[in-house]
Amino acid sequence: MKKYNWIQKVGLSLVPSEFYIHVLQEKMRHAIGYMVVFILILSLSVGIYTGLQVKSGMDATATDYNNGVIPQMSLLDGELTIDGTDTVTIEHFNTFIVLDDEYKYNINDVLVYENFILFQKTGFSFMSKGVGPMVYQYKDTFFMNLTAEDVGTMLSLMANLMIPVSIMSQFTLSIASFFFNSLFVLLIGNILRTISGLGLRLKQVYHMVIYAMSFSVFWVHYTTLLPRQVPMWLDNFVFYTIPSLILITVFMMIRKRAVEELSK
Repeated sequence: MKKYNWIQKVGLSLVPSEFYIHVLQEKMRHAIGYMVVFILILSLSVGIYTGLQVKSGMDATATDYNNGVIPQMSLLDGELTIDGTDTVTIEHFNTFIVLDDEYKYNINDVLVYENFILFQKTGFSFMSKGVGPMVYQYKDTFFMNLTAEDVGTMLSLMANLMIPVSIMSQFTLSIASFFFNSLFVLLIGNILRTISGLGLRLKQVYHMVIYAMSFSVFWVHYTTLLPRQVPMWLDNFVFYTIPSLILITVFMMIRKRAVEELSK
């Protein structure tokens, strides 16, 4: 059995080759372990980067709040109260954030922004990279009252927790994304296996799928760092078409090898 180290697996999995045939001799847990480590490394790098970006904004916001630049606010019985009568805009994030407890803004006023959060009297609305807008009521999402002092403490606490939370969130979402998309690619691979007339077991096909999705996993982490949303057709191409092309090329290699063996 030919053995590959982890770095070799990353490189060789990007293109169809004999590698995909050789790795079928290893146990499935090695393939799963390879992918978990790959996702963990990418999640650490992306999570730290995004966490630092958000932490910087949270630190600045907490400082402004404690120094009175951002007015004191409280959330009591599902209603937001802000000292003063002015609508407040927070500019420490790559997101348009508005505090407006007097309904001077409506959803149409902020739809021009790709990323925004609008905090109003009884609820908040947000949109991220053009996805949304989504509207939530405080009484459905916050199950405790927050005094003005509590808000200041919460801002500081959130800033300190932002990096580990960002890493854990990225890792969890990446694992879920891989699992969902790998099942879809497995369905495609099973169809290709049937058309090719190969005697591969479904487990062996999934073994190949795990490696075939290496670039897809890298892609989903890379695109989170882009300032704009990637077109859906490009996402679909990377998630499904590239792994499928790898699988069908490997299946053709296996079929050719089988034909050559029979002709001897």
